Amino acid sequence: MPLDRPIADILTEQGREWAANPPANENEITELCKLVHFELPSEYIALLRYCNGGFGKLDSPPVLFDLDSIEKSIQYNSTEFRRSVFAEFWFFLCIFLIISAVNCNFADYHFF
Repeated sequence: MPLDRPIADILTEQGREWAANPPANENEITELCKLVHFELPSEYIALLRYCNGGFGKLDSPPVLFDLDSIEKSIQYNSTEFRRSVFAEFWFFLCIFLIISAVNCNFADYHFF
């Protein structure tokens, strides 16, 4: 189910505990877009423009959400093991988030 408002609005709600990293710059976002094997959803790009990773509590289990930065994501996805075993996947490192290049639709996820 798609979100009805920007993720940054949700993360900045009063009372929400979200420790945001500084925003990604356009060069970092462009580099990431060139490396993944699919088009990144606009919701994820908007999240990166708000914060390039962060940590905080969610309203539902698993309760904690830890989103890695672009740099950490590129670093992890550049390993020989990941490229050889999971070549068609790109991993967005979170406590519980793995997105496949096949049938990827961020709008179906409510943990951003």
